[in-house]
Amino acid sequence: MPDNELISLTIAPTFSQLLEVKVLSASGLVGDENLSLMARTFGPMPDESWEVRLSPQDAQKLWRIIDRIEPPFAQGELLGLDGTSYGLTVRKEGADIEFSWWQTAPDEWEEPKRLFREVLRMAGPRAMPFSRR
Repeated sequence: MPDNELISLTIAPTFSQLLEVKVLSASGLVGDENLSLMARTFGPMPDESWEVRLSPQDAQKLWRIIDRIEPPFAQGELLGLDGTSYGLTVRKEGADIEFSWWQTAPDEWEEPKRLFREVLRMAGPRAMPFSRR
């Protein structure tokens, strides 16, 4: 991930629009409250993209969750025939921590799942259809 990219998530349903969301830090420094979110959908329907400037409170919330994330020891189910695959990459202490799963993330991934939900919420109403998958 580029240095200013803090979080990247994807939701890739079979035969439908894909959602990609990136949270960017203006400074690339830990604790930066000047975060923005870039989202886009692409696939069989018309592509769409949008940007959201996060409030300092939302930025602090993301930093608190990131602080509790540790590299995964459980492996999510990566492949399937029908359904949705998910991906989450988090930059922490200069390293990228990656999580990916098919349909359901492992129970042990409580903080990554919390971060995923928060980023989707912050992406706004256009991302909400993806949160129900």
